[in-house]
Amino acid sequence: MAAGFNALAVEEIVVAVSELATNLARYATDGAITLELVDKDGASALRIESVDSGPGLGDIDQAVSDGFSTGGGLGKGFGSIRRTTDLLDVQSSPAGTRIVAYKWLTRPSS
Repeated sequence: MAAGFNALAVEEIVVAVSELATNLARYATDGAITLELVDKDGASALRIESVDSGPGLGDIDQAVSDGFSTGGGLGKGFGSIRRTTDLLDVQSSPAGTRIVAYKWLTRPSS
């Protein structure tokens, strides 16, 4: 499998990236997604970053909750990103949003 991820992990990565791309296409301006293999916390991971130039998320906790949608959808997008990745960080303001998710290839040491 790609970069050493098993089939399930690859499918989870596809779901997360697809949801991020959908959000960029529907709501954002000037967005981009980058994927990078990195070492984080003593472990190997795929770092998935989505950055855009606005309009921002408002209430981040509400935005990442299942069932919440501003666009009339099912509101499962951010929840699926949270469930299919191992670490998720969302920062947002009216100037834009930065979402960074990690999918571990090897687990961090405790």
